[in-house]
Amino acid sequence: MDIYLMGIGGSAMGALAGLLKSQGHQIRGSDSRVYSPMREKLADWGISYITPYDAQNLEKKPELIIVGNVIRRENPEALIMREKNLPHESLPSALKRLFLDKSCSIVASGTHGKTTCSALMAHVLYKNNHDPGFLIGGIPINFNESFRAPCPEKSVFVVEGDEYDTAYFDKKPKFMHYRPDLLLLTSIEFDHADIYPNLDAVIKAFSTLLATLDSDKKLIINNIDLNIQKALSQAQCQAQIMTYGPLGNYQALSPAFLPSGLKFSVILDGQDQGEISIPLFGRHNLANALGCYALLHQYGLSHEQISRGFKSFLGVKRRLEVRFETKNFIGIDDFAHHPTAVGETIKAARQKYPDHAIIAIFEPRSATSASKIFSADYIQALAQADRVILAPVGRLLAEDQKLPTKEIAHKIRDLGKKASAYDNYEDFKEEVLHLEPGSVLLFMSNGDLGGSLQAIENSFLEKNF
Repeated sequence: MDIYLMGIGGSAMGALAGLLKSQGHQIRGSDSRVYSPMREKLADWGISYITPYDAQNLEKKPELIIVGNVIRRENPEALIMREKNLPHESLPSALKRLFLDKSCSIVASGTHGKTTCSALMAHVLYKNNHDPGFLIGGIPINFNESFRAPCPEKSVFVVEGDEYDTAYFDKKPKFMHYRPDLLLLTSIEFDHADIYPNLDAVIKAFSTLLATLDSDKKLIINNIDLNIQKALSQAQCQAQIMTYGPLGNYQALSPAFLPSGLKFSVILDGQDQGEISIPLFGRHNLANALGCYALLHQYGLSHEQISRGFKSFLGVKRRLEVRFETKNFIGIDDFAHHPTAVGETIKAARQKYPDHAIIAIFEPRSATSASKIFSADYIQALAQADRVILAPVGRLLAEDQKLPTKEIAHKIRDLGKKASAYDNYEDFKEEVLHLEPGSVLLFMSNGDLGGSLQAIENSFLEKNF
């Protein structure tokens, strides 16, 4: 099939392009601009694309257009697509129709942990010869790709269930398309401030998902998350429900937080299942690992099978990923941008590097992090580091709506920590390049710090200081 992806440079759209190409489809597409690493990935997969968007790009009519959620109604290609009545659908719709409808659908959902959990579950299934397909919003290091086609004979597919909206012509959450057979729900917090007005709206979206689960489906939930309980109370969910966490069906006994990772024993309804070790860090990943264990166990894997997969899991790129290491510095790259994720990532870095100063270098770039709505939460989260450097806000917003980074830095200094905030990337980069030796530089952003991250890495490696 000749398939055209509108918005092909996005992480999910690019991964879908690779997945479809691996299945023998002819793939092409367009974007306003394609950034690294997707630019290189598309080249590796032999997929061509056109920039910028233009109605002429669709003169050769494809058999199907998949429209990314970055596309707006007035996009010139969207306009001509509607004018010519070209067949089109969204990414979630296409993924469901072409893959999930033919598979056992395993969905990792929640405000936090989706990428790590989906990558971990896919890896454990693969290590135990279940040949899963997956589409993940990050790159699992064990696979070095963000997608994999499923084995037709076994047909299980793991996907992240995101609550963001689907497309300009379909405003319901993406996860509403996935019809999970097994659903892991890690957490519910206020996020995506550009489409949800408040926490109640986010809870309502998740309750709508839970209401779709029939009695033959399985739901695995974090039992200490009160917002999940609120969503459940609104949903009249019919699924078989298992819980994890303190007082849950699945519990982690005697957890140890070591520089090498996590160790704990799994208790299921009072019965000790045995010990688990996994090279992940932080209490948030203890919860993620326990939730994945619960789902995989409900899927049918034994403790020994899950344990074997956990031990060999290498994590996900941009999740406490070591970018560079020199004589005096370690540079860590992490995708954290929600204040809860920022705080937990700093704690996880302390677990992994207990003898180093942790310098939090944060770029507020997502719709949620760039707005002022979580100002107080960022102070509390970032103050857990030994020093804080705030990059410019990476999104155009009115001053009265924008995260007040200089005010946040001032309040962190009042707490006795070094903190600074910058309006331009040149001055920001200059401070980072002159930090005190012996530190872990923890870069947190859902972008690349205005293009500065690679330049900073190159400078440290060149000096080897």
